[in-house]
Amino acid sequence: MVSASFIGAEQSCGYVKNIAGQLPNKGLTIVSKFIVTCFVQLLILVVYVIVCSITSNMFFGQYITAYSIGKLLALLSLRFLLFCAINAILLFFCTLTKSHAIAMVIGAIFGIGVTNILYWAVNMLLSVVKITVNVAHFMPDGVNGLISVSNLGTITGRAILVAVIVIAGFLAGAMLLFKKRDVK
Repeated sequence: MVSASFIGAEQSCGYVKNIAGQLPNKGLTIVSKFIVTCFVQLLILVVYVIVCSITSNMFFGQYITAYSIGKLLALLSLRFLLFCAINAILLFFCTLTKSHAIAMVIGAIFGIGVTNILYWAVNMLLSVVKITVNVAHFMPDGVNGLISVSNLGTITGRAILVAVIVIAGFLAGAMLLFKKRDVK
C-alpha cells in the first residue's frame, strides 16, 4: 500500500514532471521509484522485526529455546526480495493505469492473499488441458507463502529466480510504458 500510494502521489501531484522532462532516458525515473519503494519496504520490515522481537521476548521469552540468526536473516532476505518483486508489479500497474487507486487495490489483493483464489482458478483451467502446474509456485506472493525456516535450503533458488524474473520483467515493462508516454 505504501508503494502504491507513493508512486501514485508522485504521478498525480506532478513531482515527476520536473525531473522526467530533463532526462535523456526518462524511463530511469521508474528505477528510482523502485529503489525508493524497496528502501521503504526494508524500513518497514526492519521495524516489524524489531517490534516482533521485543514483544515475543516479553510474552513468550520463557518458551523460546533456540533459534538461528543466520537462518532468520536468510529467510527475511528472501521475503524482502519477494516483496520487492511485488513492488515492481505495483509500479507497473501504477504506470500503466496512471492511477494509484488501482495499484492500491492490487496491493491489497496481494496483501490479503486473494491471489491464491486466482492461482487456483488458473490451475483448474490448465488441468482441463492436462497441464499440471501450480501457478502460485511461480509468483512472488505464492513463493513467499512457501518459505519457512525448515525448507529454506530447497526454496532459496526458486525464490531468487522468481523475484529476479518478476522484477526485471515488470520494471522493463514500466520503463517502456513511461518512455513512450508524454509527461504531463
